[in-house]
Amino acid sequence: MILSFRQAVLPGLFALLLLAGCAEYPYPVGAPKALIEEINEIYLAQKLQEGPGSNLARPGVVSLCYGPALNDEAELYDSALRRCSGDYQRLIYYGRDTLGAPCALGQPYRHTFICYDLQRRTLIPPIPDQGLTIRR
Repeated sequence: MILSFRQAVLPGLFALLLLAGCAEYPYPVGAPKALIEEINEIYLAQKLQEGPGSNLARPGVVSLCYGPALNDEAELYDSALRRCSGDYQRLIYYGRDTLGAPCALGQPYRHTFICYDLQRRTLIPPIPDQGLTIRR
């Protein structure tokens, strides 16, 4: 059986495109849906309890694709801090996932951080025990 040009070249070209999609620096992706829903639920319940005068702020969530073959941890934390808005931020490492993460092959791990504004009263949702605090 003789393969046509398309059958022989297209799979290899597709693989190269997947690998080319890898960035050298950790890049942002969507945060885990379950975490966003949990934060929203806790935030809305707290705001309702405090009433209309509540000054509670919702924390930000930053998720980045990372690969130890292309990046070191300092680049991951630097990228996460830069994605948090404001000058006074506290970043807490929430966790990492690979299954279902929308990341390229070269950077397969989605690392998620919760970002707090230290100048405002910010909701602090439950954090796993392995959480790591990073300050700007």
